[in-house]
Amino acid sequence: MSKFDFLDRFNKVRSLDVDFAAIDSFAAEIGGEIVAGELGRFLLLSTSYPPGFAHGTQSLRSVVECEHIDLSKFDHRESERKISLSEMVFVDAETTGLSAATGTVAFLVGIGVVRDGNFVVHQFFLPDYPDEPAMLDAISEIVEDRNVVVSFNGKCFDLPLLETRFAMHRMQTPFQGMCHIDLLHCCRRFWKGRFEDSTLQTLERELLSVFRYNDTPGYLIPQLYFDYLRHGRSDPLSGVLLHNRLDIVTLLFLADVVQKYLDRAEESAFYSPLDALRISRFYQRQGNTILACAAADRQLGSYDGSDECLELCLHGFRLQKQLGRHEDALSTLQMLLTAKGEIRLMALNESAKILEHKKREYDRATSFVIQALEYLDSPLAEIPYDRIAFWNETLQKRRQRLLQRKR
Repeated sequence: MSKFDFLDRFNKVRSLDVDFAAIDSFAAEIGGEIVAGELGRFLLLSTSYPPGFAHGTQSLRSVVECEHIDLSKFDHRESERKISLSEMVFVDAETTGLSAATGTVAFLVGIGVVRDGNFVVHQFFLPDYPDEPAMLDAISEIVEDRNVVVSFNGKCFDLPLLETRFAMHRMQTPFQGMCHIDLLHCCRRFWKGRFEDSTLQTLERELLSVFRYNDTPGYLIPQLYFDYLRHGRSDPLSGVLLHNRLDIVTLLFLADVVQKYLDRAEESAFYSPLDALRISRFYQRQGNTILACAAADRQLGSYDGSDECLELCLHGFRLQKQLGRHEDALSTLQMLLTAKGEIRLMALNESAKILEHKKREYDRATSFVIQALEYLDSPLAEIPYDRIAFWNETLQKRRQRLLQRKR
């Protein structure tokens, strides 16, 4: 037997009757339809969610009533720009592996669209690899009229993978040039470290009160598809489609939560100085210093000396100083005087600077400098040894200048 005969043992063509029977049985079981054309065939399952549908504590009606989303709520680089929900497409893919390399195939692609007040999820299932062009062509027809794609980790995985599959078949990707909202990055921006992790199911549980029971674990999904290809076992795939469908629905509701969070964050049960800090920094990156300062101000009154409050106070002081709100800046610095180490020295020195340059209150400014020098000499100051000389020189220069101004 030659080596080519040996290789042929692994390239036997499977009986088409078995393939047809497996996919037909699966389609009948889940209520889907077989779509056949010149490029091949695929299984299509469309599920429509009416306005009264509830996903956890939220109703679909409350989401679609907004009709638009503001892209500036999702990306600090975007200016205020409203996009209709009807222009958006929500995408999630189940694949044969966790790599976006050319050998990985998306065997199930879920596409969600808002249509006439309903949320419709189209799921495209690939019966076998040769049928992939037919499935991709059908996906293009739905996506090509949309302007915004929403995903979860899609920038790193789903979209590059799908675009690779289109390129492999010399087909033009419908996602080219579309604005992409990756909710993973949006959620990490506001809630990283807040919850157990940043997975989609954790976020839907914590933010939407959605609890999945008997859900198909993501790590098992590739193997279930391989079992179907080898043995025609379609029964477990119903759970895979449900998993994918729930992911798509969660994308819509999670996008609504992210958009409303900036305006309604205080209503969250877990709202804290850390949340205020992250919201403020988001506005600051957008160049909106006034909104950034307002977001910080709302939580400055709850200062309790924790690391979160300390960081928020420092951030808030810098914004107040930038806006010329010197009285507010002095009040914020007063809270920082309870801190230790260089933060306390900074608060005393900055208070002296404001009183000297902005308010011309030299006596008060001098008292803050003296407090700083006394603290610097204290054995409880906790100042790094290599920073003592710097602070001593800085404070002594300010003290001398204030003495000259008072003459």
